[in-house]
Amino acid sequence: MLASQIEGLKINDEITQIELLSGYPGDDSKEVIDFKWYRSRYKSVMYLPALFFKMLWIRLVNCPDIVHIHQPLIGFFARLAFIGVPSVYHFHSFWYDEKVSHSDGSRSNKLLCRLKGYIEKSVLNSMKKFIVLSEFSKNKLQNVVKNTSIDIIPGCLDLNNWPLLPMSNNDGVFSFISVRRLDPRMGLDILLEGFAEFTKQIPCRLTIVGTGREEKKLHLLSSQLGLEKSVAFKGRLTDAELKEELSRHHCMVIPTKSIEGFGMTVIEAFATGLPILATKSGALVEFCKYAEVFYAVEEAEPKMIEDGLKWAVQNFSDRAVLRKKCRNVASFFDMHEISRQYMGIYKELKC
Repeated sequence: MLASQIEGLKINDEITQIELLSGYPGDDSKEVIDFKWYRSRYKSVMYLPALFFKMLWIRLVNCPDIVHIHQPLIGFFARLAFIGVPSVYHFHSFWYDEKVSHSDGSRSNKLLCRLKGYIEKSVLNSMKKFIVLSEFSKNKLQNVVKNTSIDIIPGCLDLNNWPLLPMSNNDGVFSFISVRRLDPRMGLDILLEGFAEFTKQIPCRLTIVGTGREEKKLHLLSSQLGLEKSVAFKGRLTDAELKEELSRHHCMVIPTKSIEGFGMTVIEAFATGLPILATKSGALVEFCKYAEVFYAVEEAEPKMIEDGLKWAVQNFSDRAVLRKKCRNVASFFDMHEISRQYMGIYKELKC
């Protein structure tokens, strides 16, 4: 999503320079960029010191007009390095909630989560301007941070770079795909359990794209459920590889358990012509208004997912018609229109 935002800003003549500071997974072969990106590998010894000193250097040499913060830990150092520079915080979800969702419950983990919560709260309370992705996120933020300005700007894509590729894999077998970070809250274990029961009735395929802390556990679960022949794990893909992979499937599955602030995968699926089966987790429920191409079950529970998969096979089989409808919905999230909303906020901050 951050990459889409930057791409949208690059096409605006009023933006003269964009510089990104962040951590990254460390897989350079998956990164294709044409802007200045100062980065350090997550959890490396120099991760935070390197980024902080780069912030100080940018502050002294380039003196940016706007600082756009996306994460509380980076934001903590950015508020120190860019004192006096107008800033906006892009709230996706609470960092503390995410860390608690995959904590092992140990005392050290609880203490670490509390520390992260303290850092997050201090950063949020220092900000006066926020951008959120959904009404769900706005409501969550308003319960914690008072007397602030909050604008809703949804995720976006440059649809020119996400064309409808020719449909492939037309062998008559219905195929699902799930593009997720392999973390506990994403519900992929529940998806595998529901899929295992469903494939006993109707032969289907499932592809899982992504990496994360649950990767080994999910591979093992898939094997235990006897899904070696019907479930494929693809790991992390480039954008080009992902677009090609999406063209091979009938339906995207998003089985989130909790903390879904928007769902960028939803927009990517719509752009490539894929309808969606999801849970009513967080902001995902806000896509239910696109009922012809979006179906949601109440929660990430194996039987509900199994029933949802059955519904999708029965109702999402006409790929030719659905592709056009999905693309229609994707047009509401086109980068060229949404990037103008960012410019409006930047101009407001500079005044």
